[in-house]
Amino acid sequence: MSEALHRLTDEDLRQLCAALRSGRLSPPFTTLGLDRFVSPERAAAAAPVMQKLFEEGLKPEHLAWMLDLLKADRSQRGQVMDAIDLVSTGPEGPEAANRNTAVVVRELFLSARVSVLVAGYAVYQGRQVFRALAERMEGFPGLQVRMFLDVHRPSGNTSKDSDVLRRFAERFKTKEWPGTRLPEIYYDPRSLEIDVAK
Repeated sequence: MSEALHRLTDEDLRQLCAALRSGRLSPPFTTLGLDRFVSPERAAAAAPVMQKLFEEGLKPEHLAWMLDLLKADRSQRGQVMDAIDLVSTGPEGPEAANRNTAVVVRELFLSARVSVLVAGYAVYQGRQVFRALAERMEGFPGLQVRMFLDVHRPSGNTSKDSDVLRRFAERFKTKEWPGTRLPEIYYDPRSLEIDVAK
């Protein structure tokens, strides 16, 4: 039911709100009545929804208020979506129109201002991959960087979990991380316990 209202454009919502508030649009809500303000296709979809809401007790001023909320929510959601970039990497096939992962990741790291979340990395050539991020962290002390990394036990290794973690942390700091300020690092402790049990 609400899908018909979600299909209305911002301008449609503005027009309908103004018409409802001024009295130029009033019940019963019909396609003919609505298509003075929105396209015939959207009027045909929205009219029965608005009529049903009216029959269930919403007055025209309440409908206008609801449509205003829908418009405001849409603009807020746009701001949030503009603030988030999600990048996933993986094998590139012939149909993939992906940009080079290293280029995209570098651009994202260099534009980060508030937070960066890196998940699922098996760290390889970390000094090169994370150089831009380490530089950004130095330039923006408030930048929060969290990494969720795979800490695995080499096959046949029976060391204590704490020793595996210590070696991983030391290797990360000395061999993989190019900066002086370190990110927050998280791992799944069950991954070590599972390997021990094999």
